[in-house]
Amino acid sequence: MIEPEPNPDAAKGDWQDYVAPLVALALALTFLALSYQLGETSRGMPLLFIYSNLAFVLLDILVRTDCVLGRVLKPLVSPGGKPMRIFGAGHKVGRECGAIAWILSFSAAILLLGMLIAIPMFASLYMLLWARFRPTKALLGAAAISAGIWLLFEGVLRVELYRGMLFP
Repeated sequence: MIEPEPNPDAAKGDWQDYVAPLVALALALTFLALSYQLGETSRGMPLLFIYSNLAFVLLDILVRTDCVLGRVLKPLVSPGGKPMRIFGAGHKVGRECGAIAWILSFSAAILLLGMLIAIPMFASLYMLLWARFRPTKALLGAAAISAGIWLLFEGVLRVELYRGMLFP
């Protein structure tokens, strides 16, 4: 077997390369701990998402290292074969911070308000703020998404959606 050559340009020990995946790992482990506090039927979907997320985060960390397996996988999963750095010359961190804040606030809304309130709320906000839909179209879209989610999970699959900490 031919081993890929070590990358002389690899920034060994550069902590900036590991900030994003380590933050994602900490969040995933936090949500993992919180998910096990849910009922047995309610935790199925969050655990599927969290374990998938953990696999991708660990893959990201592996690709950022300069080990043999990391060098083999890097061209397959990283654009240009280089891991993304969140700090650097000319890089706008505000856009990433906004995206992370959006995801964190959506996760907090699900945790507090439940799926049936958080999903239409964030779907309508997304359609209003980013897609620039008119308010009536955004609200109708959010209502259709909510109806579809409720019909699929509660109606067809008979899976009770998480109701949130405020509305148990």
